[in-house]
Amino acid sequence: MSETKSEKFLRIGAPRFERAYNAMKLMENLGGRDYEIVALTGGAWVDNLIHRAVKVALAFGMESRVVSAAKRAGLDIAPTAPPPVTREAATANREAEPVGARRPVSGVDRRDIRDALGQLQRGDTETGIKNLRKIVLGWPPEAWEEAV
Repeated sequence: MSETKSEKFLRIGAPRFERAYNAMKLMENLGGRDYEIVALTGGAWVDNLIHRAVKVALAFGMESRVVSAAKRAGLDIAPTAPPPVTREAATANREAEPVGARRPVSGVDRRDIRDALGQLQRGDTETGIKNLRKIVLGWPPEAWEEAV
């Protein structure tokens, strides 16, 4: 007998939710007293997580939940996700550079990133994500400031 769309949604969605929820709890732990929050990085992570949560709610057709959650948090927002940052906005305070130009970022070995992305492309998702996480979390604060 063939699986219904509802059954498929629950079969695939439940484990994804558990992983996302547990990952969020781990991110919350970084706000504890055992860590020193790097404002630029921590703020960007929070912004991206909120943006993604809004996109999930909108994908599920739950705009009213986005609005009510924002009101509970004391925010006045429209029920749409914010637009992505354009390259022009991200580089507004920097001198012009050719599109696709390689800029060295101190403390970042791009070969490691390339290798981790290659693992993801070859289907080794678990290892690729683990390696990307280790690389990105190991970047010094200066690297984040230079990369933005």
